[in-house]
Amino acid sequence: TTVTLIDKILQNSGKKSVVCGNIGNPFLGTLKNKNRSLIRVIEISSFQLERCISFNPFVSVILNITSDHLDRHHSLDNYAEIKFSIFKNASLQNWAVLNIDDSVISRKLPGAQKLQKNKINVIRYSILKKDSEIFYKDKFIFYNICKRQGSINISNAVLCGNHNILNMMAAVAAAKAFNIPDGSIEKTINTFVPLEHRQEYVCTINGIRVYNDSKATNPDATIKALESFDRQVTLILGGKDKDMDFSVMLPCLDQRVLNLILIGETKIKILKMLENHEKQASGLPYNVFVCSTFQEAVEKGLEVTQKNNVLMLSPACASFDMFKSYRDRGNKFKDIILKNNKNL
Repeated sequence: TTVTLIDKILQNSGKKSVVCGNIGNPFLGTLKNKNRSLIRVIEISSFQLERCISFNPFVSVILNITSDHLDRHHSLDNYAEIKFSIFKNASLQNWAVLNIDDSVISRKLPGAQKLQKNKINVIRYSILKKDSEIFYKDKFIFYNICKRQGSINISNAVLCGNHNILNMMAAVAAAKAFNIPDGSIEKTINTFVPLEHRQEYVCTINGIRVYNDSKATNPDATIKALESFDRQVTLILGGKDKDMDFSVMLPCLDQRVLNLILIGETKIKILKMLENHEKQASGLPYNVFVCSTFQEAVEKGLEVTQKNNVLMLSPACASFDMFKSYRDRGNKFKDIILKNNKNL
């Protein structure tokens, strides 16, 4: 979402840009374009950063650091070190953009302050801390960067939830590094259409609002999706096991979920965790269903979700146990939903 939003802001301000990297358009393929003014907005994974030696973007953004890919990186500290390595070649003309509401990023701020001592431009953004360079209040994103001050009205933005407010703040920070006018930023944010598979509204069936959040491939992403709804949710959860700790989801599941449908490679692991939680909590505030196929899970979701509530696929896991990709998973989900809608 953030990568695409930055790209749209740049293009709407008259700059030439392209989205590439870990988003379906290989970065190396864009090098065929010899236009020196072309800005490449790259989504780069920790797997790719591990092997980068001289990589040095003009603007580097870290959105968050949460438990993910621990089957490869073994610990959250190792994962954080790899993400922060994006700044290792930065110098005084570069920009570092950091979400200081993220606990891991805040803990590593001494490293970011070293960047500042080296005269690298550091932009901190936050919903909670009003002394950051970019902060949010009452539908406005305020900025105070290198003696430039202003605000962006996001009252008409379709993107919902605090996580998307943070995404918009990151995009504002990147845009300001390129001196993009406030008007271009504001217009783009307020007309931006949410991307497919990211809390994508599918349709309403019998009063049930259905959302496809297949891109949620770790627990933190699913927590943020759940927190963006003000109504009870039937959640389809599970997939490829990346050695993640699902217990971080328990408080949010207790508060937000009415029906929990488990699928995929992780379903037994999650079920055992829930059984232990049930013993400690003297019961669960939601119903749990274990399904052997994806179609069964989606149809069970439609069966048990009540009118005016939400049915959401937000698996908190990778898709490779059952699907080619998160896109394939999300498309299958939408196909099943829309076929059921036609049959009504």
